[in-house]
Amino acid sequence: MKTVGYKIVATCLTLIFLASFSVNASVTEQQIQQDCKKTARYSADGNKAYKNKDYDKAREHFTTQAAWSEFCQETDDKTSTAYNNVALTYIHQNSPLKAKAWLNLSPKSQKSQYNLALIKEPLATLPAPTDFSGEYWQYAGFGQWNTFTVTPKGPKYQIEFNGLYMPNMALYYGPNIGELSGLITVHDNKAIYKGSEQSDDPQSTCQISIDFSENKNKVSLMTDGECGFGFNVVAYGDFERVTSQ
Repeated sequence: MKTVGYKIVATCLTLIFLASFSVNASVTEQQIQQDCKKTARYSADGNKAYKNKDYDKAREHFTTQAAWSEFCQETDDKTSTAYNNVALTYIHQNSPLKAKAWLNLSPKSQKSQYNLALIKEPLATLPAPTDFSGEYWQYAGFGQWNTFTVTPKGPKYQIEFNGLYMPNMALYYGPNIGELSGLITVHDNKAIYKGSEQSDDPQSTCQISIDFSENKNKVSLMTDGECGFGFNVVAYGDFERVTSQ
């Protein structure tokens, strides 16, 4: 990957999670207002780690920056800045597909368009997928992603779905979650996961239709029945590939 000089754009809003917060406590309006006034800490910490080339640590701070920017309903420009900061950490780690996923959260912003142009060549040089294996993402909100992972297992594929539902107060009380795994057989880019064939419960009504795109860069899910996920968690919609082969 060509080496390019990148510059982090600092945001006006960077907030921290409450380290000692109890999920049983009530969150007051005053507390939220105070949290939404903590403007610089995560941006500064992210920039410090970024300048030290500790991109994993920088990404932690910038992801939290993005989450709180969404929660506090900051301007689109400030939230886009946070997305771009996360993307830049992936660019420096030669992960252009993950960078693209973050940049496409605000594709019309000038920052995103600039950084999308930077990864155009690295994306073009990635080898085309030869099978369906890989990791696929779908944005869940507040800096978190639903993931769908596919791994070859002989003539079949092992799938793992990790889904989230992010309620309005998810940054305080946490998300609702749902997990699922099992073996599938793919024919003509399509497969069906049946819970009754995978679990200890032969009465399971969980069924997920899985449709891979022709170029193997996207997978679409549709769920029927009850899969035992948390409230409002569902395996549904389009997931974009974020790993190359």
